[in-house]
Amino acid sequence: MLDALYPVLVQAVQDTQSATTSPAYQTFLKDPEFTATVANIFSQAAAGASIHPANVLTDGAPVIYCLNRKGQLAGTRADTGQPFDAFDACVDPNTQQATGLSASQLSGTPFITICPYFWESGLGAPQWAIPSPGRCLSTNSQNKFNTDRLGRAGPLMTHRGMFVLLEEIIHLYLFPEEQKRGITTHLEVYDANKVLDLSIQDAPMNAASYVLYVASLYGECTDFPTPAGAQRRIGLEIPAVEEPLPDVPILTDKLTDVIDGVSNVVLTPIG
Repeated sequence: MLDALYPVLVQAVQDTQSATTSPAYQTFLKDPEFTATVANIFSQAAAGASIHPANVLTDGAPVIYCLNRKGQLAGTRADTGQPFDAFDACVDPNTQQATGLSASQLSGTPFITICPYFWESGLGAPQWAIPSPGRCLSTNSQNKFNTDRLGRAGPLMTHRGMFVLLEEIIHLYLFPEEQKRGITTHLEVYDANKVLDLSIQDAPMNAASYVLYVASLYGECTDFPTPAGAQRRIGLEIPAVEEPLPDVPILTDKLTDVIDGVSNVVLTPIG
């Protein structure tokens, strides 16, 4: 999945550094004054750059943990002395039931976690991990993206293992910019039509905006609501083409999350 993601991250860097950004950028990330920062975020993501201090588990470079039990990424909260275990976000410790979370990023740390649900839901299966070419959104006469039968615009374009991982990677590299702006509540806007409604300031602070942008580059998509998409077929109603994944549970709307307040966790070395 990461190997498949790398070339499109490089493409994103090139697009954001060009004199005229693509319709995909104008639609989902919007801010023409933010292109240098976006290019830097994608460059860091492609390189796996270290932006956090070293600790007992890493030299500061991003680490992806595939969790399947307690104790794999655990420690003690320095401020309260209370125990912390990343697996509790995957499986409720009280009910022992899966929470429906597939992946998360531990805010302020270099850690990304993959929950068992990532595999159980089919996101990590070979046929769903990497999207097929040409999977794009389409627009309608209301100048919006078409939706699926559940009224959602785009989740089955981005609900692929590769893009779930990308969202968590973006959360990691977006953290310094959030700190600079004093942002303490992470934007979690996933639906493409709702992303259209984000302000020019908020769009590049929303990790899912980056995912929709990259997914559009990956799919070589050309159909966007105006004014971003000059090739939009005005007045033509295009049927939605997204279908539920066969033999895969209906995915929860909140597949991913940012776990806040863990930058002050004293982690316990594994082994």
